[in-house]
Amino acid sequence: MVIDALRATTTVAYALKNGARSIIPCESIEKAKSQRDSDGDSAELVPGTRHGLLLGGERGGKQIPGFDLGNSPSEWSHEVVADQEIAFTTTNGTQALLRCTWADRIVTGAFANLQAVVDILTAESLPVHLVCAGTEGQISTEDCLFAGA
Repeated sequence: MVIDALRATTTVAYALKNGARSIIPCESIEKAKSQRDSDGDSAELVPGTRHGLLLGGERGGKQIPGFDLGNSPSEWSHEVVADQEIAFTTTNGTQALLRCTWADRIVTGAFANLQAVVDILTAESLPVHLVCAGTEGQISTEDCLFAGA
């Protein structure tokens, strides 16, 4: 399970709750843009969507210039993300997600989806590894608090 409790995993929870088709974690701004460029112009648009792949993310807590969305869950409303694929890059959370690609299954944990996480983890008998994203290489209290929950 990947935890970035204050932003990235909370934003992912909101995006999926609000109907996003998928979130594509990207390690860098360039990778996110590349994802859009390889998908965007030639991709068939989903009926009713604004355009192809959306870009979401932040660096240092600020929305990346030219991106459709930042990293605040309030920006990821149903009207904006429903039926969308979103390339997502953040300072900490997506980096932790990408370090876990070897896992059979990745669950993103946040206070916003705590009960769903508990339900998933208690229903399975697989080993669980808790990966706290932290903040710029340092342990963060909020991630540890969620891991304890």
